[in-house]
Amino acid sequence: MQYDTTQKIYNRDGKQFILQERDGSLIGLTLGEACMIALCQEYQGERVDGRGKAERFRLFLVIRNGNGVADLSEGDVKTIMGVVEQYWSPLIYGQVEALLRGEANPLAPRSVTP
Repeated sequence: MQYDTTQKIYNRDGKQFILQERDGSLIGLTLGEACMIALCQEYQGERVDGRGKAERFRLFLVIRNGNGVADLSEGDVKTIMGVVEQYWSPLIYGQVEALLRGEANPLAPRSVTP
C-alpha cells in the first residue's frame, strides 16, 4: 500500500510538532521523519541480528527515497510500528498508527465552515 509520508504530526495544541536538528535547524515532524528516526535506533534490551538491522535500513531508504510516497507491505508497517512504539511517546505513536491504518490524523486541525 502507498503512504503519503509528508503528512504532518501535531502536538497537543494542534500545531505541527517541531524538532531541532543537531545543527540547530528546525524541522516539522512528518509521518516519514517519525518513522525514519525510529528505524535508525537500537533500543535497550533489544536483540536485533544483522538481517533485522538490514531490514530497518531498507525501510529507512524506502521512506527517504520515496519522494513523499512509500510503498509498504503489511509486514513493513508491522516492523515500522514496532520501532515507532519503542521510540516515540503515545502522542506521536497514536498519530503514526492512525496514518498507517489509512485514517485521518486525529490531531490534525479541522477546517471550520460557516
